[in-house]
Amino acid sequence: MESERAETPGGGEARVEVHAYTAIARAAAVVLRALAAVNFIYLAYIHALDIFTGTRLAPPLLVAQALVLFSGLPWGISLLIQRLARASVEVSATHLVLTLRGTRYEIPLASITAVRPFALPLPGPGIGLVMTSGRLFRHRLLREDPSVLLSTLGARLPVAADALRHPAVAYAQARYRTALQRWLMGLAKFFLLPLVVHLVLFRLHQMIVFGGPFGQYHLLGLAPYLKAFFLHWAGTAGGFVILAGVLRLLAEVPALILTWIVPTRARLVRRLIEGFFLIAYFGLVPAYLVFVLLLQ
Repeated sequence: MESERAETPGGGEARVEVHAYTAIARAAAVVLRALAAVNFIYLAYIHALDIFTGTRLAPPLLVAQALVLFSGLPWGISLLIQRLARASVEVSATHLVLTLRGTRYEIPLASITAVRPFALPLPGPGIGLVMTSGRLFRHRLLREDPSVLLSTLGARLPVAADALRHPAVAYAQARYRTALQRWLMGLAKFFLLPLVVHLVLFRLHQMIVFGGPFGQYHLLGLAPYLKAFFLHWAGTAGGFVILAGVLRLLAEVPALILTWIVPTRARLVRRLIEGFFLIAYFGLVPAYLVFVLLLQ
């Protein structure tokens, strides 16, 4: 989706892929993602109670259902809104043309008096166009790295070039540069590490309850054994998803604040924040595993 600026063969025009949200669509997407985040925090809270107080508020099946219904579903709807908002912006010497689902909006550059980056990148980084009337253009233009859009627009409109120095743009640009690394780490975070931890804990459970790693299989048969295996897997994987979500929230808030304070150090701030995330994630999990083993 995030394509770079490209000059058209006719010369003078540039095209950038964006997401175009109305104010209502943007508000709806923000509310949906906020609901997903609140559910993460609640599930993390009851998980912590289970670990440190011995309660049973977060059984694996309940965790999996709560993640799907109250985090996955709202997040999925917000992604559907995002998909419906896919659009393109073309900038010529005199006009900005927004094409959204076959509809073209032609805006004279002379009617744009300011370009206002989002102070908070919700549901993602983006900009609003301030018109001569003082009101914002009906569609907000979102892009993971808005600097590409601003550079394209800034070649024709000086106020857009000024927005490139905004702290929110520096934050988004630094975060976008690490997006590929986060995708590559996803395999280790959400598959390999959860699988290893699950195998250790499930084997321990089988040894304690049934007297051997395949005790349930020998006593009750294959179906109950596989059911128990996948039920425990759902709980383990759900716990990892919750941990990653909460840590990401804890990481992004200081990242945004620090970038606002020192926007020229946005890339350094991002490296520090991503380092914190990885240390906390891969450090807390072994600590939790040791904690569980000691309790057993």
